[in-house]
Amino acid sequence: KRDAFTDMDERILNTVAGSLANGIEKIQLFELEKKRRKQAEALRESTAALTTSLEIQKIYDIILNTSAHLVNYTSASIELIIDKYVEIVAQRGLPENQEFIGSKYEFEISKWAPDIRKPIIIPDVREDERFKTISGTEFSRSRTWIPLTAQNKQIGFLNFDSDKPNFFFEDDAALLQTFANQAAVAIENARLFERESRRTQIIEAMADIANETA
Repeated sequence: KRDAFTDMDERILNTVAGSLANGIEKIQLFELEKKRRKQAEALRESTAALTTSLEIQKIYDIILNTSAHLVNYTSASIELIIDKYVEIVAQRGLPENQEFIGSKYEFEISKWAPDIRKPIIIPDVREDERFKTISGTEFSRSRTWIPLTAQNKQIGFLNFDSDKPNFFFEDDAALLQTFANQAAVAIENARLFERESRRTQIIEAMADIANETA
């Protein structure tokens, strides 16, 4: 009788366990689908926001503000390639009492990845010999660089830091890369608009001088 009871009990437990497993799997799939819908909506809104302005500083603000809806981060910066250097042109979450904007550093592409046009993820910066901590960023434990590419030319990076190790994953990088592709185009359009505006101002100033001279 004890053996019969044990077998029946085991069958019941297996049935219950199977039902629980199916229920958990359905819940996980539902949560994953909800997360993907939320990310897709955030990506759509973020991309649309980039078309609302041609002012370069406003574009930087839009990129940093809206990317926070795509991935959580402790700090973020926009870094553009200027000649042989990378220059920080905008930031969020970094100490306000330190001058990060305008600072430049050399970025040795070859030591990080064979293809710099793909995202770079550093699970733990303290365990990566290639990483050098800049004063004011000691909180950083993990980082991801997302390349900015426009017209088949790399113009810079979106840089995201977290104070937690192993924070960024491939899915995060892929989502951010989709956004970065649109952000790069917006930056280039704003730069072009800024150059054309400056050129127009110079031409108008020269015309005014010519008229005054005449």
